[in-house]
Amino acid sequence: EGQQPVKYVKARICTLSKRRAASMAELFNQEPPETSLYGEWQTEEYKSEPVIDVNITINFNNLKIYWGLLVNGVGKIAKKLHIDYGDAVVGFDFQSRRCIPVVKGIVVPEEHREILMEHVAAVNEAKKQKEISDRQKKLKTKLQVQQRIQETYGKEEEILAEDLTEDEENELYHGDTDEEKNSSHQ
Repeated sequence: EGQQPVKYVKARICTLSKRRAASMAELFNQEPPETSLYGEWQTEEYKSEPVIDVNITINFNNLKIYWGLLVNGVGKIAKKLHIDYGDAVVGFDFQSRRCIPVVKGIVVPEEHREILMEHVAAVNEAKKQKEISDRQKKLKTKLQVQQRIQETYGKEEEILAEDLTEDEENELYHGDTDEEKNSSHQ
């Protein structure tokens, strides 16, 4: 705290708000927006606040975190277990000239970690078993359909191919029989 930047550089204009600020500065003949640069000796590593009374301090339902174990999709499980948690904002993405926070995983108190991970493993195992069951049902259905088609049409084709004369084969491949031709002309 209280450190002066080593240097100022022209700000990168990559979001709508920065673009507006730059155009307003230009309109009123002011200095364009600048970014402050600090030396490594002027900075210190971020230390998160300790969790007191199992309540996580969150900002807009999010918690900034820069390291740790991140597992996607566990927010619903933590909510079902009534575990206090915060979404883990791990970075920012620039899309359509807007800065969008990247949320991956959640942050929970250490004492609830083990319970949560057990439930996550159980849910993942249940999903895997359901997927295996669905694939087996699909395979069984395919085999039944294939067998039914073979029973219904496979034997008839063999019989037809043996019993047809040359004229009958030509009629099958080339269109109407003599009777059909005569009836259509009348």
